[in-house]
Amino acid sequence: MEENESNEFSWNTFFFVTGISFLAFSGLLKLLDGNHVGLFLRTGLSAIFLGVLSLMNQWLSKKFLAGKSPSKQQQSSL
Repeated sequence: MEENESNEFSWNTFFFVTGISFLAFSGLLKLLDGNHVGLFLRTGLSAIFLGVLSLMNQWLSKKFLAGKSPSKQQQSSL
């Protein structure tokens, strides 16, 4: 069985890694001195939210495209 490798950029991975990194950094700053910039927390939560939206978009687009059948004009050109 062959593995399908994708060489395109993954927005899902980008958003989740960015979100987790910002949340971890915010938590580390809170642990070390108790004060931290709320910007890191908000950025992390925003990135996680965008990652979830990206996953939903990818899932829904596959679901809608799988449900559509080709039109008669597209079938005749094949």
